[in-house]
Amino acid sequence: MEEISDVCVREPTAFSGYPECEDRFSPYYLYKFVIASGMQFLRQAEWFWAANVMGALLWEPRNAIKAGQDLQVGKGGPFQFFGMNPTELLPWQVGRIPILALHGKNGTQGMFLQMGKYFQEHQIGPLFTVNLAEGELTEADCDTIDQKIEEIKRICRCEKVHLLGYSRGAEIAPYAALERGTYHINNGFCYQSKHWTNWREDIGLIIRIGSMTTQEEWKHFSREMQETIWEIRGLDDIHMPEPSLAIHHIEVSETGHLGLVSSKVVFDHLHSILG
Repeated sequence: MEEISDVCVREPTAFSGYPECEDRFSPYYLYKFVIASGMQFLRQAEWFWAANVMGALLWEPRNAIKAGQDLQVGKGGPFQFFGMNPTELLPWQVGRIPILALHGKNGTQGMFLQMGKYFQEHQIGPLFTVNLAEGELTEADCDTIDQKIEEIKRICRCEKVHLLGYSRGAEIAPYAALERGTYHINNGFCYQSKHWTNWREDIGLIIRIGSMTTQEEWKHFSREMQETIWEIRGLDDIHMPEPSLAIHHIEVSETGHLGLVSSKVVFDHLHSILG
C-alpha cells in the first residue's frame, strides 16, 4: 500500500446537527429542538456524559431506563445470555459466519441483550460480544477487538467474522477491519496513513447502527469496501441525526438512538442482511 501524509477522516464525536422535521412549528419538532439545543450547550461545555443522559431521559425515557438496566448486566464476567459468546457451537451454528457486536460509548455488552434474544429465536449467528473502553476511540479498542476475533476464529473454526457496531462501536468497526499500519487513532481523531483498498481478509460485512460513516471516511474507502458496509439509522435519533452516505442504508421511522438496539424492526432488517 502506498504511504501518504496522514489524513484526518474522523474527529471525536460531538454535536452532529439538529434533527429534521417537515413541520418546523409543530410541538413535536419544537420539543425535539429544545432538547437538541440543550445537548449542544452541554457538549460545548464538555459535559458530554450529562448531555447524553439528558437527551436520553427527555427523548427516550423508557428506552433509557431499560438501557441502564441492561448495561449493569453486561459488566464483568462471562456474558452468555441467550446463547451469546458460546464456547462450543450448536449444530445450527456450524458453518455460519459469526458476528461480533461492539457496544456504544460508556456502555457494555449488555446493550445487546434484546438483540441476543432475537438472534437466538431466529437462529442468527453465533453472536459474540466484548466490553470496550470508555471515552473516545483509541487503538487500544482495536487491540481488544483483535483478541476477541482470534478467540472467535478458534471457537468457530472460521475464516471470517462480521462486525456489527452500535454508536461508538459503529465508529471503531471499520478501523478494526483495516490492516494495522494503514491508520492511526489519537483520542478520537482517526487518520488514514496508507491508501485503503480492502478490509482484512478475516472480516466479512461491517454493519453500522446509530453512527454513520463520515464524508471523509466514505470517500477514502474503495468501492469494494463500500459494498460491504450496511448502515441503519433511526429517524428519531436525537444524538446522531446525520444521514447515511452508504450504498446499503436503512432508515427506521419512530426510532431514537437507544431504541435502535431494542427495535424488532431493526432486528428484522439484520435478519435479512445476515440471513
